Amino acid sequence: MDEKNYWQPGPWQRWRSRPSRRQVIQASAVLAGWWLAACAQGGSQRPSEPVATRPGEGEPRQGGQAVIFINHPDALNPAISPVSTTIYNTPFFYNGLTRPADDYQSLPDLAESWEISSDSLVYTFKLRRNVKFHDGQPFTAEDVKFTWELISHPENTPGRQIAGFFSQIKGAREYMAGRAPEIEGIKILDPYTIQVTLVEVYAPFLSISAGQPILPKHVWKDVPVRELGAHPASRRPVGTGPFILESWRTNDSMVLRANPEYYAGRPYLDRIISVMPGDATTAFNLLKAGELNVMGLYAAVPIDNYEEAAADPRLETRPLPGLANMYVEFNFRNPLFQDLRVRKAISYATDRKAIRENLWKGRAVFINGPIHPTFWAAKLDTTTYDNDPAQARQLLAEAGWRLGPDGILEKEGTKFRFKVSSIQTAANPYDVVLQEQWKRVGIDAQIERMDFASFWAPIYLAGRHEVAALNLPFGLYLDPDYPLGGYFSSALNRNKYVNPRVDELIRLATATLDREERKQRYYELQETLARDVPHLWLGVPDEIWGITRGLVIPKKPNGYLTIRTAKEWYWAR
Repeated sequence: MDEKNYWQPGPWQRWRSRPSRRQVIQASAVLAGWWLAACAQGGSQRPSEPVATRPGEGEPRQGGQAVIFINHPDALNPAISPVSTTIYNTPFFYNGLTRPADDYQSLPDLAESWEISSDSLVYTFKLRRNVKFHDGQPFTAEDVKFTWELISHPENTPGRQIAGFFSQIKGAREYMAGRAPEIEGIKILDPYTIQVTLVEVYAPFLSISAGQPILPKHVWKDVPVRELGAHPASRRPVGTGPFILESWRTNDSMVLRANPEYYAGRPYLDRIISVMPGDATTAFNLLKAGELNVMGLYAAVPIDNYEEAAADPRLETRPLPGLANMYVEFNFRNPLFQDLRVRKAISYATDRKAIRENLWKGRAVFINGPIHPTFWAAKLDTTTYDNDPAQARQLLAEAGWRLGPDGILEKEGTKFRFKVSSIQTAANPYDVVLQEQWKRVGIDAQIERMDFASFWAPIYLAGRHEVAALNLPFGLYLDPDYPLGGYFSSALNRNKYVNPRVDELIRLATATLDREERKQRYYELQETLARDVPHLWLGVPDEIWGITRGLVIPKKPNGYLTIRTAKEWYWAR
């Protein structure tokens, strides 16, 4: 780790607008230095699992490097961090027992196979032999049991959300509460066989739980759980994945080198250099200049630049269904939002088509719920109360609101006024658009923006918001169940929305392994949420990938699945 250079601003960090010729030359020199270092390492064998080429793409070439723009996490310890920046960086460095197919069925990864008992409660995993961590130590069943118990440890407060996906294992709840020294339902049968017993059927176990990245026991076993985040190993990942972290300069760059002993074969690329140029506009200019090779996944080509990118023969422009659904959340602690008529009225006062066409240039889809449109469980035709100001006024009148002399609704001397709290930026100002749309029916929404640290824990998690402008990064999740408990269950949601049928459907949808049965329960769940309007969903802006021509990246349904293919990226001959 290049700790001594953390304080030094790199070339990407210093740019705030279109790069000058001097800055481009400076970046070229930096990249040339990385390239020479890569060449000095020498070549390696071709991957043992060659990538199938498509017509016109050319044969794969071993070697070379790609410079990508992707936001960096604060740390790279997936046992303690459920945040999106950690999730989409971990596939470079780690593997789970399973990995997702394009349709989100579970495929073998560190587990080469598994068996499920007839009652769907016992999973027996056969692990791959001869898999090594980046430091050369062997991977065994001990690492699996250790990782799952580390996630579930009672002192692992930051990992509490992840621990929920292991709570169905026999004895897990007792272990999480500090009443047991280990999780009873995790049994090591031999160094390469591990058996897991659940207390009830949990359909996402293979995809979410078994897909969780595995950490090395020998690195972490002596680290106090409360000190995991501060430990140097949280910024120096030791995994089994296709790339090894070579250096990391905070808010500047990460250098990833190919893992020559990766169990599935060495990656084609020698290096991936992950940079943070400061903003998407600067990054796009670097992409056009050839100094950056990939933009995508939370660092995509700006929608305003789509036509320019698509017209550039040096670039492949690949629009994908976006990572996040933009929405606002009503806090039911405020009596104002406990009235369904009011929530429906605000929805009717919202013109989603105008937002899509004007703010997102038509490059967005609308889905009225928390399941990504590429998921098998997404219901695209739920009831939606949209763009009918007359209906909004009628519902507000029924709820007792009358227009005051200043054009703002009033009721018993109280103005229809609330704050919309957010961490939105000028790059995606849908809060301002909503403010203008709602004003047409007499609603006074006041914008309150702040940085993440000021908003998330002190305001949002503390329940002090009235309306929160948020986005749900549901394109990162490997099963529809992932966000549902935390966002919608009565016990865990942050806005105090309560519907016993929603709670029941969340549970029932995971209580069978039959995907068609699960889908029907998710359909009812999405329709129930749509009619209750605890959230106001707005749209999923496209995630536009920009790729230098000649760099071949497999086409996948969304950006997160694309990132997971980094081993297969190559420069065509």
